[in-house]
Amino acid sequence: MECPGYGLRLRWATTSSTSRPSSKPLSTPQAVIPHPDTRGNSRPQLSDLSPEKISAQPARDPTIFTLSDSVIMKFFDYYATSIAPMMVWLDSEANEYRRLVVPMAKHHPVLRLAICAIAAAHMPQEPDYGREFSSAACEAAITQITEQIRQMNVVENNLVVEGIYGSIEGTLASMLVLANQSLFGAELPRARFHRQAARILLHTLSLKRSPSEELFAFLKNQLALCDVLMCTTLFDPEQIQAVILPELGRGDVVLGRFLQVVHKITTLSFQETETISRDPVALLEELEDEFELARGSSLLAAGQMMEGRCHQFKEDFVRFINIFHHSGVLYACKRLQLELGPAAQYHADKLFQSLNQFHDVKSIMHNLAWPLFVAGICNCRHPERQHFIATTCGLMSASTGFRHFSKIRTFLQELWQTPQQDWIIVAREWEERGNPVVAV
Repeated sequence: MECPGYGLRLRWATTSSTSRPSSKPLSTPQAVIPHPDTRGNSRPQLSDLSPEKISAQPARDPTIFTLSDSVIMKFFDYYATSIAPMMVWLDSEANEYRRLVVPMAKHHPVLRLAICAIAAAHMPQEPDYGREFSSAACEAAITQITEQIRQMNVVENNLVVEGIYGSIEGTLASMLVLANQSLFGAELPRARFHRQAARILLHTLSLKRSPSEELFAFLKNQLALCDVLMCTTLFDPEQIQAVILPELGRGDVVLGRFLQVVHKITTLSFQETETISRDPVALLEELEDEFELARGSSLLAAGQMMEGRCHQFKEDFVRFINIFHHSGVLYACKRLQLELGPAAQYHADKLFQSLNQFHDVKSIMHNLAWPLFVAGICNCRHPERQHFIATTCGLMSASTGFRHFSKIRTFLQELWQTPQQDWIIVAREWEERGNPVVAV
């Protein structure tokens, strides 16, 4: 069984796409999300999940999974110890997945299903609770989310809906967990659909929650992390609109300001007139200054989480932040097509220098996907570095279990073999095939 994802559960609101899902009728509840090619309001609304288009069939009851408390706790413990550390930039006792999300799942049926689904898929297989169970739990969670959204559209008082299905934050957390479930299976289009649906729900939630609320801010920052970095490999402007940006209202966030600068670069790439009119040297210097401030912000944000850490760990974290700093500048050069050879070479050399100086690269490897992707598009004529990048992508996939990392290697190897060695051309081709590369 394959986890269906929103790609099969949510159908397009328009038929303009050449790569839309099959028109074969579905027997499961459906909701409608805007097609990426649909022109219109750039800010998605919950009403975009059109209730009148949703089947009135009853949602699948998650209670059909008669799991004992001991089995559920086994999944929760595995998620908390083996998966949650990979979901944040810096794991610590303050990890919100362990501290906020897992406890919430004990009282939120959909989130409980989502966590059980990804844990069952990721942990060493057992006869009773393996991939088949994981897929079934994933499908049931999606059905429940679809039904909750339907109810939120037709019931004015969402407190009633929350009373039945659990908090909206729990549903949003479920979407994020299911998106990671899709990445685990390298189901990249489905991960994109989860992200798009989470965008819509978060925009609705933003009208009801204060940015100062810890759980809301955390979930928003988690979605922003995926949203901003996924958009760096996309070239359809409709995909870039309504992106979720980090919530900094509670103070500095690790790589929060960095993500804001990265998205500024992505947005600038669609403003051809403005970028052409700017002096490339001055533009890059401006972006370098912004990245420097972002680097300082990240180090400040990590301060309390560094207490009690060994000296080597602290050095590795500084290198980690430096790697993203140099990757950000290189991304600006490649995305904006700035012909600045010496500057780009400097940052590429510093990036690889840091990559090769980690004391314990395994502890940070799961967060290196985007820097490695950027390194790959910047070193099309450097066989030794290409070998290092390809090998590390394979190690990332093997050590984390997330198979989508191997897709990064596939993309880069295809790029390196093309005559033009133009990453934008290859990225557009992947996007047009409905399977854009995901470097997250």
